[in-house]
Amino acid sequence: EPGTNYAYIVHGSLDNIALEEVSSEDHDHHITTVVSANTSPTSLGGYDSSFSGGFARGEVLGYANDTVASFAFNLCHLWRQVMPCILSMFHLCFLRLFCPLLWASGVAYLLAQPLMEEEIRGGEEKAIVREKNRQPRYRRRNIAASLIALLTAMTMMTDKMYCLEYTQPPLVVLFALTATLVFFRSPSWKYGATIILPIIAASMAIGILCDIDLPNNTNPELEPGFYYDSKNPLTSAIVNNWDETFRTYDDGRGTPWLVTGDTRTGIPFVVNHLPEQKLVRRWLPTDVPGEKEAVILDFAFPNDGIHRRDKPMYLILHGLNGGSNEDYVKDFVARSRVEGSTIAILVTRGLMNSPIYGENLINFARMNDISSAAKALRRVAGPNQTVAGVGYSMGAICLANYLARSGSNCDLDAAVSISGALDTRVQLHFKHSLHFWQPFLAKTLRETITGKFMNKLRRKLTPEQVLDVEEAASIVELDRAFFVRYYGYDNVEHYYSELGAMGDWVSFHGPPHKTGRISNVSVPFLTVNALDDPIGDPRCIRDPAKVAKSGKGNVFVLLTRKGGHVGWPLGINPSKEGWRWMSDVASSFVHSVDRVRNTQQFESTAGQWTVTDNLTLQSGFAS
Repeated sequence: EPGTNYAYIVHGSLDNIALEEVSSEDHDHHITTVVSANTSPTSLGGYDSSFSGGFARGEVLGYANDTVASFAFNLCHLWRQVMPCILSMFHLCFLRLFCPLLWASGVAYLLAQPLMEEEIRGGEEKAIVREKNRQPRYRRRNIAASLIALLTAMTMMTDKMYCLEYTQPPLVVLFALTATLVFFRSPSWKYGATIILPIIAASMAIGILCDIDLPNNTNPELEPGFYYDSKNPLTSAIVNNWDETFRTYDDGRGTPWLVTGDTRTGIPFVVNHLPEQKLVRRWLPTDVPGEKEAVILDFAFPNDGIHRRDKPMYLILHGLNGGSNEDYVKDFVARSRVEGSTIAILVTRGLMNSPIYGENLINFARMNDISSAAKALRRVAGPNQTVAGVGYSMGAICLANYLARSGSNCDLDAAVSISGALDTRVQLHFKHSLHFWQPFLAKTLRETITGKFMNKLRRKLTPEQVLDVEEAASIVELDRAFFVRYYGYDNVEHYYSELGAMGDWVSFHGPPHKTGRISNVSVPFLTVNALDDPIGDPRCIRDPAKVAKSGKGNVFVLLTRKGGHVGWPLGINPSKEGWRWMSDVASSFVHSVDRVRNTQQFESTAGQWTVTDNLTLQSGFAS
């Protein structure tokens, strides 16, 4: 309770809550009994405030007493931490996000150059103009415009997102026309060749090295669409109870001036700002025997404050570095509260300044925290109340993995994964994400790990390994430097195979075990991805049609052509709509599942659905 040294443990259902008051001075109690809304994590052993920074590279290499050498190594250490983000910011903001605008400005200058020079027909005046063109000022302008036009045209021609949006042949033609314009606007052919030829050579090199969407024989070409097992009576009933407009995005409703997956991902986070939601924080003990840990569950109740058992209840899993304060989470919470639902947001262990008592730090492949939260909601839910999970990005990956691993023991009735990978092993080869987005994501997570839990790292890792964590330039590098070493995985491939719901997938042909644990999903599960996702490789779905038919056919796959990563902006002004499309696609799917459950044609217990009557589909509804 704010302003006191007491915490409260919740017993019973949300309708009949009993509170146990426990003094924070009683150290024999579970860790959850000493955490309150205003308790400092440092007082609970959550992290060590006595150590505020990482190792000095000079100390590790034996140069601690050499001031010059130590300074040089520390400077190198700082460079390796900062430069990946600076380079990524330059690439994203100045080359990729604003490529069309920069290209248009360069081409416009070159096209208008004769008018600006006021070229007048006549021998004497033409000679003056030619002399004018030789002056350094005009040469510099011409060089700047030529380089901007050519470099941006080259970037669009070799960038995965632009190639997905427009296909590569038109972009090759655009580059050729731009090079021709630059050549004819050059004072001499030698001058033009000096500018054009190096950029053409660079384009060829980038085209070979960069991750353009070239045909891949190991993965079928993905097509946008909605995939489900029509032979499964449960999935058919859900689809017939689900309004198609909620799962449609590529019909022109998206923001037209956001032209790539990069912009559809980045701009919503810049322009969308949601009001704070009223949340009630509770600390939930984990169900690991002998572990003294608790995780945060932030509850949001309907606007009138009344918990309703006739409405779906949601468990929300946020993204990699997020929490209950993420705007896309607040968007879903605000809309669901209006509908009368109760929402519980599970905060990843260690995030939002939450303490960790023992040595088990953040581990996205660990399912205990999700399992504890799902069990808690199941205990307080009504007998026929639908409990559904909704995950975003990394939260979506974890949610899918929980469904696949828990099988018939799943405590949820339905789940929706938004921008989450099923087979995370594919991420190792997604260069666009590695080079342009992961440095930002890795920096935040890296600072959380090394800033709060440095002494825990020092107890399990060598100084050199801690430096590798501090200098990890991408999520893949951070996974290799921290998660693999700290938790004893064989390698990053092993960690990713444990992390993804399809991490053990081998083939859709042959014995069932080759399909892997995705076939264990026992409740309706919708995964939503965009083909232009710049962070999560959409090829992680493998073959969507076969995924939908794996196991008992409980998986639904929705692939949109556009949308980005946790994006799907709407309208000319996306800030007016926020993340409405994502929130609507998740809630509408859950409501369709809820309607089917209440038709009494299906009996549902936690993790199990059985047909109780012959199902007839009529007029788009199960009856």
